[in-house]
Amino acid sequence: MTLALLLAACDTAVDTGDSAEPEEIDYPDVAVCEPAVVEFDGPAEPHVSDAWTFWLTCDGVLQMGASRLSVDPPTAGVIDDSGNAPVITWAEAGAATLKVQTGRFKGERAITILE
Repeated sequence: MTLALLLAACDTAVDTGDSAEPEEIDYPDVAVCEPAVVEFDGPAEPHVSDAWTFWLTCDGVLQMGASRLSVDPPTAGVIDDSGNAPVITWAEAGAATLKVQTGRFKGERAITILE
Protein backbone atom coordinates (compact mmCIF):
# COMPACT_ATOMS: atom_id res chain seq x y z
CA MET A 1 0.00 0.00 0.00
CA THR A 2 2.87 2.35 0.72
CA LEU A 3 4.17 1.83 -2.82
CA ALA A 4 0.78 2.78 -4.26
CA LEU A 5 0.75 6.00 -2.21
CA LEU A 6 4.28 6.89 -3.30
CA LEU A 7 3.45 6.30 -6.96
CA ALA A 8 0.30 8.40 -6.70
CA ALA A 9 2.25 11.27 -5.14
CA CYS A 10 4.85 11.35 -7.96
CA ASP A 11 4.45 13.90 -10.73
CA THR A 12 4.40 11.92 -14.00
CA ALA A 13 4.77 14.96 -16.31
CA VAL A 14 8.07 14.96 -18.17
CA ASP A 15 9.76 18.31 -18.81
CA THR A 16 11.43 18.18 -22.22
CA GLY A 17 12.90 21.65 -21.84
CA ASP A 18 11.14 22.77 -25.02
CA SER A 19 8.24 25.01 -24.16
CA ALA A 20 7.81 26.49 -27.65
CA GLU A 21 4.75 25.46 -29.64
CA PRO A 22 5.44 23.56 -32.88
CA GLU A 23 5.48 25.74 -35.98
CA GLU A 24 2.24 25.77 -37.95
CA ILE A 25 2.55 24.24 -41.41
CA ASP A 26 0.15 25.29 -44.13
CA TYR A 27 -0.45 22.11 -46.12
CA PRO A 28 -2.39 22.39 -49.40
CA ASP A 29 -5.89 20.93 -49.27
CA VAL A 30 -5.32 18.84 -52.38
CA ALA A 31 -2.17 18.04 -54.30
CA VAL A 32 -2.68 19.24 -57.86
CA CYS A 33 -1.03 17.79 -60.91
CA GLU A 34 -2.26 19.11 -64.21
CA PRO A 35 -1.67 17.20 -66.27
CA ALA A 36 -0.44 13.88 -64.94
CA VAL A 37 1.50 12.25 -67.79
CA VAL A 38 1.63 8.63 -68.88
CA GLU A 39 5.29 8.03 -69.81
CA PHE A 40 6.49 4.94 -71.65
CA ASP A 41 9.52 3.01 -72.81
CA GLY A 42 8.96 1.47 -76.23
CA PRO A 43 8.58 2.42 -79.87
CA ALA A 44 7.06 5.91 -80.34
CA GLU A 45 4.85 4.50 -83.11
CA PRO A 46 3.88 1.06 -81.81
CA HIS A 47 2.93 -1.81 -84.06
CA VAL A 48 0.87 -4.87 -83.18
CA SER A 49 3.02 -7.15 -80.93
CA ASP A 50 5.22 -4.25 -79.72
CA ALA A 51 5.42 -3.82 -75.94
CA TRP A 52 5.60 -0.71 -73.77
CA THR A 53 6.65 -0.39 -70.17
CA PHE A 54 4.67 2.54 -68.79
CA TRP A 55 4.25 4.67 -65.66
CA LEU A 56 2.60 7.88 -64.43
CA THR A 57 4.44 11.11 -63.60
CA CYS A 58 3.27 14.30 -61.94
CA ASP A 59 5.34 17.42 -62.60
CA GLY A 60 8.14 15.09 -63.74
CA VAL A 61 8.04 12.99 -60.54
CA LEU A 62 7.37 9.26 -60.80
CA GLN A 63 4.16 8.29 -58.99
CA MET A 64 4.56 5.08 -57.03
CA GLY A 65 2.03 2.88 -55.32
CA ALA A 66 -1.01 0.88 -56.25
CA SER A 67 -2.11 1.71 -59.78
CA ARG A 68 -5.25 1.17 -61.78
CA LEU A 69 -4.41 0.38 -65.40
CA SER A 70 -6.60 0.06 -68.47
CA VAL A 71 -6.69 0.46 -72.23
CA ASP A 72 -9.71 1.52 -74.27
CA PRO A 73 -10.81 -0.39 -76.26
CA PRO A 74 -9.85 -3.39 -74.11
CA THR A 75 -8.93 -5.43 -77.20
CA ALA A 76 -6.18 -2.94 -78.19
CA GLY A 77 -3.62 -4.40 -75.81
CA VAL A 78 -2.86 -6.86 -73.04
CA ILE A 79 -1.59 -5.38 -69.77
CA ASP A 80 0.76 -7.42 -67.56
CA ASP A 81 1.26 -5.78 -64.16
CA SER A 82 2.95 -8.74 -62.47
CA GLY A 83 6.50 -7.31 -62.71
CA ASN A 84 8.21 -4.21 -61.33
CA ALA A 85 6.51 -1.97 -63.90
CA PRO A 86 3.40 -2.66 -65.98
CA VAL A 87 3.85 -3.73 -69.60
CA ILE A 88 1.29 -3.49 -72.37
CA THR A 89 1.63 -5.58 -75.50
CA TRP A 90 -0.32 -4.02 -78.35
CA ALA A 91 -2.71 -6.57 -79.81
CA GLU A 92 -4.86 -4.72 -82.33
CA ALA A 93 -4.24 -1.97 -84.89
CA GLY A 94 -6.19 1.27 -84.53
CA ALA A 95 -6.74 4.11 -82.07
CA ALA A 96 -6.57 3.45 -78.34
CA THR A 97 -6.25 5.28 -75.03
CA LEU A 98 -3.92 4.04 -72.29
CA LYS A 99 -5.21 5.07 -68.84
CA VAL A 100 -3.26 5.04 -65.56
CA GLN A 101 -4.35 6.07 -62.08
CA THR A 102 -1.86 6.05 -59.22
CA GLY A 103 -3.29 7.31 -55.95
CA ARG A 104 -5.37 10.40 -56.72
CA PHE A 105 -3.52 11.19 -59.97
CA LYS A 106 -4.93 10.12 -63.34
CA GLY A 107 -3.33 10.27 -66.75
CA GLU A 108 -4.22 9.22 -70.28
CA ARG A 109 -2.26 8.81 -73.49
CA ALA A 110 -3.88 8.54 -76.91
CA ILE A 111 -2.11 6.01 -79.14
CA THR A 112 -2.38 4.82 -82.70
CA ILE A 113 -1.26 1.22 -83.06
CA LEU A 114 0.00 0.32 -86.53
CA GLU A 115 -0.23 -3.07 -88.30
